[in-house]
Amino acid sequence: MVDSFDQCYMVDTFDQCYMVDTFDQCYMVDTFDQCYMVDTFDQCYMVDTFDQCYMVDTFDQCYMVGTFDQCYMVDSFDQCYMVDTFDQCYMVDTFDQCYMVDSFDQCYMVDSFDQCYMVDTFDQCYMVDSFDQCYMVDTFDQCYMVDTFDQCYMVDTFDQCYMVDTFDQCYMVDTFDQCYMVDTFDQCYMVDTFDQCYMVDTFDQCYMVGTFDQCYMVDTFDQCYMVDTFDQCYMVDTFDQCYMVDTFDQCYMVDTFDQCYMVDSFDQCYMNVDNFNQC
Repeated sequence: MVDSFDQCYMVDTFDQCYMVDTFDQCYMVDTFDQCYMVDTFDQCYMVDTFDQCYMVDTFDQCYMVGTFDQCYMVDSFDQCYMVDTFDQCYMVDTFDQCYMVDSFDQCYMVDSFDQCYMVDTFDQCYMVDSFDQCYMVDTFDQCYMVDTFDQCYMVDTFDQCYMVDTFDQCYMVDTFDQCYMVDTFDQCYMVDTFDQCYMVDTFDQCYMVGTFDQCYMVDTFDQCYMVDTFDQCYMVDTFDQCYMVDTFDQCYMVDTFDQCYMVDSFDQCYMNVDNFNQC
C-alpha cells in the first residue's frame, strides 16, 4: 500500500506490507517480517534478518547489516554505520562521526555526538544532549541521561545510569543496576538488582535496592526508600502491580500484593498482609 514504487524489490519471505510514500533504490531481501513506514528512502539497504521496521524521515547513506531487531527512528543519518549484533534502535537527531561496533544492545538517544566512541559490551543507551570527551569502556549496562558531560569517565562494570542535568567530575564505579529518571538528583544512590525505574518529578534522598519489578508513577517522592525489608514506602517480595498515586507519605508495601491502589493520597497506609487481590 504505497503511493509510488521506484525500483523496489521484494523477495523471499516478506510477511508485512510496505506503507511508504516513495521508494528510491530500496532493496529488501531475505527474511523481513516488518514493514517500512518512512517518507523517503535514499540509498537504504536492508539485508539479512531484520525484524523491525524503519520509521525515519530521511535516510542518507545508512547501511544496516547483520541481525538488527529494532528500528531506527531518527531524523537524519550522516555517516552512521551499524554493524554486528545491535538489538536496539538509534533515536537521535544527528549523528556526527558516531561509530557503533561489537555487541551493543541498547540505543543511543542523544541530540549530538561529538567524538563519542562506544566499544565492547554496552547494554544501555546514552541519553544526553552533548558528549564532550566521554569515554565508555568495558561492560556498562545502563545509560547516562544528562545534559552535559565534562570529564566523565565510566569504567568497570557499571549497571546504572545517571539522569541529571550536569555532570562535573562524576565517577561511577561498582555494579549499579538502576537508573533514575528525575529532574534533580541530590545524593541518590542506586544499588543492587532493580528492574524498573522510578518516573517522578523530584527525587530527594531516594534509595532503591532489592528486586523490584514494577515502577511507581507519582508526582513527588520525598524520602522514599525502596529496599528489601524497610519502612517508609518499601516495596519488597513479589509485587506484580504498581501504585499510581499522587502523593506517598510513609506508605509501606510488603508481601505479595497483586493489585494496585489508585488513590489520591497515601498517609500512613500499611499493607502488610498476604494475598491481596483487589484494590
